[in-house]
Amino acid sequence: SSKRPSASMAIAALYNSFDLEDEAQIRVCWDGLALRLTPPTEIPTTTTPAPTEVENVFDRQKLTHRHVEPFAPGNLTRWTPQTEPDVYMAFGVLSEYTDFRYCCGASRALLDKLGYQADVKPDAIVVDRTSNAYLMAEFKMRSSEFSSNHKPEDVDVLICWLNDAADASQLPPLVLSLKTLLERIVQEGEIDL
Repeated sequence: SSKRPSASMAIAALYNSFDLEDEAQIRVCWDGLALRLTPPTEIPTTTTPAPTEVENVFDRQKLTHRHVEPFAPGNLTRWTPQTEPDVYMAFGVLSEYTDFRYCCGASRALLDKLGYQADVKPDAIVVDRTSNAYLMAEFKMRSSEFSSNHKPEDVDVLICWLNDAADASQLPPLVLSLKTLLERIVQEGEIDL
């Protein structure tokens, strides 16, 4: 039967890997994603005190820990947007496969400077890659959510994860479904996720 290595065997392996002398020190840090080992030649001579640990919301509220797939550009086939900011992230990764470049967020101050008039402000300004025209853009999880607070004439392009609206007349002239785009470019081999 195979034996599990002891902690002292693991430490010995580290010392051998770094070719360390007796009494040498290494710094071991965990950043939440990876274990970082710093050999003695890179350890600063002055030490800074460890930051005071602040209890996070998960611990303070004793939340149930569940695996939630984190966003990463390469895992869009496993990761599904849950909120509108997630749609922004997906657009950032997929924008090179669209007709639009992100310009900026549509702040009230910027819209006022432009003279834009509408009851509800759009989320962003994008640039049409073919005409270089600036377009007002709204981001939504589902296209069916658009008409709850926007008018089609106030927005040029709706960027959504899923185009599920029953009535297209309630949408802007351009609707980009990122889920449909992703499925197409994966199928056509333009992107390998």
